Amino acid sequence: MRRYFVFATCTLTLVLASVASTSVAVALQEMDKSFDASLVLASWIISAYQLVGVGILPLAGKAGDVLGRKPVFMLSMGLFTAGSLFSAVSPNIGFLILSRIVQGAGAGGLMPAAVGVVADEFPKADGAGRAQGRHFKRLPGGKRSRVEACHLVELGGQVHFKEHVEAV
Repeated sequence: MRRYFVFATCTLTLVLASVASTSVAVALQEMDKSFDASLVLASWIISAYQLVGVGILPLAGKAGDVLGRKPVFMLSMGLFTAGSLFSAVSPNIGFLILSRIVQGAGAGGLMPAAVGVVADEFPKADGAGRAQGRHFKRLPGGKRSRVEACHLVELGGQVHFKEHVEAV
């Protein structure tokens, strides 16, 4: 029972991080008006989150391997939560962008840490692949995506890109 709770927690945190990455786009024009900022400066609210999140991914993966996946998951969740709180109470555009950087760092660390935590909870004999498949299927776009999986295949010394496409 514990592992299903861990599975649900990891999945919900990834959904939350995915929603946080794009939900700001809806209110971007209103934010630039309320903070009296240019649209270019306001666009850094989204860009900062995305850039930092992508940059942290490999670092968090390595940190999870070295320090343990659970501590990295907890630290990432703490950063994401703190960034969310600071974003909610931001008095100006600069503080909001800084808060989104903290939030993006947490979100970027959540992806590899959550995958590792789920893999630790579901050993291979107990269907780790099935659990991880369900885990990623819950992400926004995961179930509806036309390209279900992509990987490289080596055929006769040449590397080919192969994709599996599900019927729409």
